[in-house]
Amino acid sequence: MEQWVLISADELRRYAAALLQTAGALEHEAAVTAESLVLANLCGHESHGVIRVPEYTGLMRKGQLVPGAELSVVAETPALLAGDANRGFGHMQCRRLIERLIPKARAVGVACGTVRNCGHVGRLGEWVERAAREGLAAMMSVNDNGVLKCVAPPGGTQPRISTNPIAIGVPTGGEPLVLDISTSAVANGKVHVTRTAGRECPPGWLLDSEGRPTTDPNVRFADPPGSILPMGGEQGYKGFGLGLLLDVLVGGLSGGWCPPAPEGAIGTNNVLLVLWDPERHAGRRHFESEAAKLIEYVRDVRRRPGVEAIRLPGDRSAALRREREREGIPLDEGTWAKLGRLAERLGVNVPEARQSQSEAHGLQPVGFNRAKAIAERLPLFVFGSLRRGQWNHDLLVGRYELMLPARLRDFERVRPLMIRPAPGGTVDGELYVLRPEQYDDTLRGCDALEGIPPGETSGPEYRRIPVTVETPDGPREAWAYVEPVE
Repeated sequence: MEQWVLISADELRRYAAALLQTAGALEHEAAVTAESLVLANLCGHESHGVIRVPEYTGLMRKGQLVPGAELSVVAETPALLAGDANRGFGHMQCRRLIERLIPKARAVGVACGTVRNCGHVGRLGEWVERAAREGLAAMMSVNDNGVLKCVAPPGGTQPRISTNPIAIGVPTGGEPLVLDISTSAVANGKVHVTRTAGRECPPGWLLDSEGRPTTDPNVRFADPPGSILPMGGEQGYKGFGLGLLLDVLVGGLSGGWCPPAPEGAIGTNNVLLVLWDPERHAGRRHFESEAAKLIEYVRDVRRRPGVEAIRLPGDRSAALRREREREGIPLDEGTWAKLGRLAERLGVNVPEARQSQSEAHGLQPVGFNRAKAIAERLPLFVFGSLRRGQWNHDLLVGRYELMLPARLRDFERVRPLMIRPAPGGTVDGELYVLRPEQYDDTLRGCDALEGIPPGETSGPEYRRIPVTVETPDGPREAWAYVEPVE
């Protein structure tokens, strides 16, 4: 079973700050950067967390990230600020940009800021949330100065643009509503995290250099490189089109580059940030009441079988943050070892961390009674086994063919799969599982549904995955339950 460590947020902040400062960052910017990186880990965005510390120290050694750099003003009006970050730490420069833009937005109702030559700014959601907590609406995007290219256009085999994320944050009268997404299927940093952890990527993330689907994260960084799929699946032209236009806006307005960058260009972030003050438009009270009304209306929708709550942008991050602040932050062995090697080189003490055998995604285990209650109201559920997080491939079970994407076909300790309709229901014809989605719960005790007495407490842990099933009567929602196998 995969090994993880758990470390408190405070301890991880001190550790990250010590590494950055010892490598050459100023004390204040090391603390600010560490705070943002650990916040990303707390919210479940490992790709923008402390895994970036070795990257930042390497950039400092090469002179591509400059400690102590100021934010220079290139042009300024009452509603606009165009700046140059001079290759400074992105988390510092974003704070400075927001501090300069907020008064402008309050004064004239809208403010636009651009920054070129900026170090990695981290999680965009952090910055639009800051603005939303000030009662402002915000939209932000960045590009990678035309240097990092990891997304191929639909039908292409060579990456041409970066993941070009966009984040939007709005005040609601309560907690801000924040959307932070890449315009690709996944952020490039998540592929890096998966590779560092020694895991396979889920299906639907990557294509190899020949345009073939793959789950091997190494192909993304090979020569020639593979590519990340655009957001949108079969309609990926939408995600690619959005990323393309954002690249033009960010690169063109900031004074940075769009792909292909000139020879010798540095892979910095270029930034576009727009703030609106609702008070200067229809009024803040109206804005927040409409936001709150819409949120309540959406959450109150009739739910499909097995769906316990409607999840809106930011819900998962907020839940993870509460749990990780209480229980500690999980780091995979690869990331922890990478930080340890850097600490050894810099002479920084490595803090103690607890060992864990589960990823601790913040998902609570539940008992047999709840598992049985969930299963009984589903149109279909499936039991199986998976090895090291991978999916079974083309298992023939009776007259049902279970199609789950995977690379691994080596199955050990596989029990016979059980495919049952819900009470009173029937399923005829072939069963095809089309699309497994991200894990959203962890169930224990499901063995009881296979005949083990309910009192048995040593059964394995099952993962619950929502799937769409094609039947002769049309698509039906179902769950697949799978058992991790060591």
